[in-house]
Amino acid sequence: EDKILANLSRRFPTYDVVILTPEKFIRSKKIKNTLLCLHQRHLLIRVVLDECHCVSTWGHCFRPAYLDLCLQLLPFKGTPILCLTATGTGALIQDLTKNLNLRNPLVVKQSFNRPNIQFIVRQKPHNTSKAISDLIKDKHTNDAGIVFCQTRKQCENLSEFLLGCGVKAGFYHAQMN
Repeated sequence: EDKILANLSRRFPTYDVVILTPEKFIRSKKIKNTLLCLHQRHLLIRVVLDECHCVSTWGHCFRPAYLDLCLQLLPFKGTPILCLTATGTGALIQDLTKNLNLRNPLVVKQSFNRPNIQFIVRQKPHNTSKAISDLIKDKHTNDAGIVFCQTRKQCENLSEFLLGCGVKAGFYHAQMN
């Protein structure tokens, strides 16, 4: 943390992106002061709030630190705020606008229904791994996709099986960096 803050305090910091949790930002005066100095030097280009539905009590996983963050961002006036969420209802957008003191925010919405994404529900076959491999090889040879499994072990086993069938595959789960 000290190394990062020292870099950000340089005349020309080398970091383009700094990722913080709201809780970390709120608890650390050192971080707040460093970012405020960047703001005053016009080097803080924007603040991005991912999962911004957490700012709102209308959000499905309200976190008080996000609401506190809104107050902590007041000294950063003039720095654009980009709020990202996949669950932005009308009530949530109104609440965000109020909580973040936004004036005439640009709201960009997109339908959940996207033509480049397919959701297919099928009867589970006896040999699911082989059925997945066959489906990929028959209809989706050059496509990218995600297969969700119930356990980490299932992710690893399916990836190994698909590789054995000649399908490019990898796994990712919560026990990995």
